[in-house]
Order: sequence, then structure tokens, then C-alpha cells
Amino acid sequence: MLSTEPITIRVMTLILKLKLKISVAMESEEWEAMFDPVFRHAIQYFAKCDLVSNYLLSHDYIRFLCTVLQGFDLLSNVLPKNFILIAWNTLKTVIQHSKGDNVIEFSQALLKHTTSEDLIAVFQLSHDMNISSLLPVLHMFKLLLDSSDQLEVTKEIVPVITVNIVTSLQQNNEDQTTLLMLQVLNQIVQKRLLEPRMVLFVLHGCLSVLDINTASVQTVCLSEATIYTALSTILYSMLNNYSKVIITALPSYISCVSHLMHSVMSGSQQNDCAIEELNRCAQDLERLLASLSRNKIDVCRMAPFIVTEYINQLQKYTVDPLIKATLTPGIHCLLQLCDRNGLALLYTTLPDDLKEVFKSFHSEFNKYYKYKGKV
Repeated sequence: MLSTEPITIRVMTLILKLKLKISVAMESEEWEAMFDPVFRHAIQYFAKCDLVSNYLLSHDYIRFLCTVLQGFDLLSNVLPKNFILIAWNTLKTVIQHSKGDNVIEFSQALLKHTTSEDLIAVFQLSHDMNISSLLPVLHMFKLLLDSSDQLEVTKEIVPVITVNIVTSLQQNNEDQTTLLMLQVLNQIVQKRLLEPRMVLFVLHGCLSVLDINTASVQTVCLSEATIYTALSTILYSMLNNYSKVIITALPSYISCVSHLMHSVMSGSQQNDCAIEELNRCAQDLERLLASLSRNKIDVCRMAPFIVTEYINQLQKYTVDPLIKATLTPGIHCLLQLCDRNGLALLYTTLPDDLKEVFKSFHSEFNKYYKYKGKV
């Protein structure tokens, strides 16, 4: 019997690669006699090991299973019937802690050899998973979204994955996990795979991220600019792909925008602020404001409130000139939507000490930005 020490597994992996490369038939009794015991003992050996803390061991195991998957069709006669389940469980265990392209390669190979029925079953189980167990499922789902061969399966899985992500967002406070969930949501939105009611569900999920991080949302654009960008991107995608749905929930959408505005404008006062990073966040917000202003008929009534929020933040914080310059075009786009009544409402709602600030801002708008019908 061959040893099941890691060095033997590495040798077995190399033998597999060689035989697959020269397309040697796998049906021979000699091959089955060698492969079957090594494979089964390898599974038993790795089952007893700590794959999470031992990266090298985890790497060897993934490489071994990935090689088996690459020769799946040729090896089917000697593989245990539950091999795909073994591979899924391995991915679930190590993907959160492994680094390198081998995990991506393993995921792609596993996805290729998993039937549609198995995929649906695996993803439907995700509603009972905790956040840590959900991560490998999300990694696999990202690959699935990029696969044109599994479009129908993807559509069937989207509702349960979306519900699970939004529910998890309300409980999670780890930045990298939140970022992954937001990235998956954005892919779903961009591909227009959501029913209208699910779009609103995602919108409230974004709002929950901002509400949960009320204490840290002021610095999200400093230490966690990627999360800020992910939120901005989802909101932008929803507005461009589901504008009619978003208009029906405009107050909630504006609330998200206000949170982001407060975050980026207050960020200038943080001592650890990297202005270039903060300005990228401001650029994301400006793009969002400009896109919002294109829905003129529906947004014109809400525009004064967004401008009011901006004026309030200008008075409350010492905003870096670069950030102010980046945001100004987006605010001007919204100010362009305000008619005489809207401007009167805006002016009335401002405290006395902010009215002069608004007058100065509006004067600058009229002088340098407002279209006057001349070319």
C-alpha cells in the first residue's frame, strides 16, 4: 500500500498530470489498483488534517483534487460516486483561507463538472448557511454569473442567493465579506436578473449596510474606499438598469445618496485621510448624482433636498477644495432641475446662517454653469 504522506500525494498528482497529458486510458486493472487506494487514503488523510491553518497542506490537496477534476471524464470509472460532494466540501473548508490561483482553478474545474441539478441543490441550501459557510458559495456563484452556459440555472438560483446576501449584510461587520457580497449583488443587478420586488430588497440591503455602519460610515471612504465604491456602483447600476423601479422608492434611494455624501464630505477632516483615495470616492458620488439628474421629471421634486444636504455639509465640515471641486458638477446638475418653486422651497428650508452660503453657491452656478440658451 502506498504511503499517504504529503510527498506521496504530490507524486500522485504529477503521475495524474502525466497520464492525462499523454491521454493514457484509465480503465486498466493496474491503474485502478494503484489509483483507487491512493485516492481513498488521501481523502482519509486530509480529512484528519487542519486544512485551514496548514496552507501548504491545503495547497497540495487542492492541487490534487484539481488535477482529478481536469481528468474527470477519463477518471470517472475509478472515482467514488460522491467525489463532487467531497470536492465541494473541500472548497467550503479552504477557500476562505487559501491564497493563489489554484483555488480559482479548482473552483472553475468543479463548476464545469457539476450538473445543473447539483448546482441548484447546493445554492438552494445557502439559505441555511452562516456567513462563513456562505463565502465559498458566493465565490462559485461569481464564476457562475460569468458562465454563459449556465444562464437558466443562474436565473433559478438568483432569488435565494439575493435573499441570503441581503440578510447577511444586515448581520455582518467584516469588511472583506461585505465587499464580496456587494460585488456579487452588483453583478446580479448589471445582468438584470432581478424581479422588481427584489430590486427594492437589494436597495434596502444597501441602506442597511450604511445604517449598520453609522459610526464608521464617516470613515468608510478612508480605510474602506472599496466598500464605498461598491455601494456607489450598485446604486448606479440599479438606477441605470431598473430606473422605473427605483423611482417608486426614490426616498430610500435618496437616503442612500445622502449617507454617501455625508461620508465623503466629512472624510476631509480625518487625519488619516488619503486625499487621492477620498477623491475617487467623490468621483463615484458625482457620477451617481449626474446619473440621478437625468431622470428630470421624477427627480426634480427631490433635487432641492439633496442640494440642501450638500449646503448643510459645506457648513458643517471644512471640505477639501479638491473634493468640493469634484462634487460640484453633480450638485449643479441637480440644481439645474430646480424651478423657481423648488429654489424657493430650498431657500426656505435652510437655516438663516446657511442662506448666505446658498446665495453664494447659486450665484456661482448662474455665472459659470447654468445653460442660458446661447452657444
